Amino acid sequence: MSAISWRTVEGQEFLGEEAREASDFSEIVYNLGLDAEEAYEMFKNDRLTIGKRLYFAVSLPTDKAVSLLLLDSDARIGMVVKGRLGKEREEVNGPIIVTG
Repeated sequence: MSAISWRTVEGQEFLGEEAREASDFSEIVYNLGLDAEEAYEMFKNDRLTIGKRLYFAVSLPTDKAVSLLLLDSDARIGMVVKGRLGKEREEVNGPIIVTG
C-alpha cells in the first residue's frame, strides 16, 4: 500500500508522516519475509509509533488486533480495529436487518 492508501483507514484520518511510516513499515516487514503476526511478536515490546500501530491494526488477524482496540491510547487505532471487526461480522453473518 502506498502512503496515500494509509491516509484514511476505516474512516479515520492519519497525518502524512503517520501514513508514510505505516507504508514504509509495511514494506520493511514484506522485505524481511515476515507476516504481520511474526512482525508483531518481534516489535510489540518496542515503543511502537502511530504508523507502526496503524500497520498492525490493519494487518494483524482481527483476534490479535483486538488487543490494540483495548490497549491503544490513540482512539483512531481502536476505531480502525472496530471497523475491521464490524466488516468481518457482516461478512460472516450478513447485514443487520431492522424491521419494525
